[in-house]
Amino acid sequence: MDTKLKPAIRQLTHHLKVCKLVLKDTHAPKQAKIILGFAVAYIPFPFGFIISPILIIIVLRMIPKEVIEGCKVRANS
Repeated sequence: MDTKLKPAIRQLTHHLKVCKLVLKDTHAPKQAKIILGFAVAYIPFPFGFIISPILIIIVLRMIPKEVIEGCKVRANS
C-alpha cells in the first residue's frame, strides 16, 4: 500500500469509530443522529462520498462539543 494512503485510512477508521460512538450516545440530539446515520450509510456509494462529508460537518455543529470530545476520547482508548 502507498505510504500516504495508510494514514488516511487510519484517520477515516478513527472518524468512523467516533461517529459510531456519537450515534450510541444518549446526549446527542435525535435529529443529528438521524442525519449522521444517513451520512455514514452513504459513504460506500460513489455519490455518497461527496455528500457524506458535507452532512457530517453539518451534524458535528449540531452536537454539543462535550459529546464529541467524549466520543473521541473513547475512540482513542
